[in-house]
Amino acid sequence: MNVPEDSLLKFEIPEIIYGEGALSQIGQCARRLGGERILLVTDPGLIAAGWVEECIKYLREEDLQYFIYDNVVTNPRDFQVEEGVRHYRRKNCDVIAVVGGGSPIDTAKGIGILASNHGRIHEYEGANLVTQPIPPLVCAPSTAGTGADVSQFAVIADNRTKLKMTILSRAITPDLTIVDPES
Repeated sequence: MNVPEDSLLKFEIPEIIYGEGALSQIGQCARRLGGERILLVTDPGLIAAGWVEECIKYLREEDLQYFIYDNVVTNPRDFQVEEGVRHYRRKNCDVIAVVGGGSPIDTAKGIGILASNHGRIHEYEGANLVTQPIPPLVCAPSTAGTGADVSQFAVIADNRTKLKMTILSRAITPDLTIVDPES
């Protein structure tokens, strides 16, 4: 059977660190990826839960500067991605770390796309339109089941049309995911 080559997809997964206390590795992982100035993407609920403060402790232990971007909601919006990339650039960040579920992770992927590829996030809707690798991305998922921390997909809502855009690219697969069942 002849299958058209462009109809096949290759899946890559990031390095996965799993175990109780694994979150303590987030600073070391960011440093290992060349990080000095980390954009920490999260949401207000995780800040209130204290999980972000724990991550900050580990970033400080590695003498990393960090900048929090937490304007993330369920079904992240295009304008939040664009606001996040402005924050990333203004702070001269070099690594993106994420603490959260699918929405913060997808937001971080979108920020990474625009940090490296420029333009507007709408230009990347579809498959294989991200041409440049995103900055190093470390994920610490707070939920199970979305798969955002190990996938090559991101879903961002278009605030004008109210439709969800799907972005598919190997370039947005995270570098590392840290799965800590205690968190």
